[in-house]
Amino acid sequence: MRRFAGVFFSLILIALALTARTRAQDNSSAKITTPKAGDPLFGLVSIQGTASNPNMQRYILEFDAQDNDVDRWFLIAGPITQQVKDGVLAQWNTTAVPDGRYQIRLRVVLRDGTVLSDIVQNLRVNNTQPTPLPTGLPSATPVPPTAPPTAGPSPTPFIQQPPTNTARPALPAVLPTSAPPASGASSVPDAPQSVLALDALQNAFCSGASLAIIAFVVLGAYSLVHVRVRRFIRQIRNG
Repeated sequence: MRRFAGVFFSLILIALALTARTRAQDNSSAKITTPKAGDPLFGLVSIQGTASNPNMQRYILEFDAQDNDVDRWFLIAGPITQQVKDGVLAQWNTTAVPDGRYQIRLRVVLRDGTVLSDIVQNLRVNNTQPTPLPTGLPSATPVPPTAPPTAGPSPTPFIQQPPTNTARPALPAVLPTSAPPASGASSVPDAPQSVLALDALQNAFCSGASLAIIAFVVLGAYSLVHVRVRRFIRQIRNG
């Protein structure tokens, strides 16, 4: 009886060991190797791993926002029937989701309905690129010193001639007078003399006109005074 119990207990241990080995093999059939927990993600991310099993029917890749209270898984790729061993499972375009913390899940579905899965958490999506700072201004290139200007030709010095002892010719004391006109030649009056005669005539006319005006004024004044004096004398006689 004790021997039968020992054999039965050994069979149970062997069954448990085989079950654990089968589970280990099943776990290796669904594995995400890249990215790993805590990795930052941006742009197009390549998800690599293994989805392979002799009884595999298909596999599916999904993502979920980790900060949500309720799990809501969205499809990345699948269902895919081709098996993958240590290769690219799918491409995930992270620009289509808001920045934040996410988790991805691989599910391998077997023909008997068994589902093997692997989850990678705490993946940080950040597609917001920081504004690049302006680069510093280029340093000023020193200007090479210019050569001093070359001296031009020196001015020619003015040469002063020494004074000579030769005396200048003296002018004649008496200028020669013009010869009198010939007896037969007619004398023509100069133009300045006619101009002087016209000016004298105009002055005489102006003087005569002024004297005539003064005479008329004096005569008119005398007539007026004479008339008034006569009237005054008549009034005295009549009075």
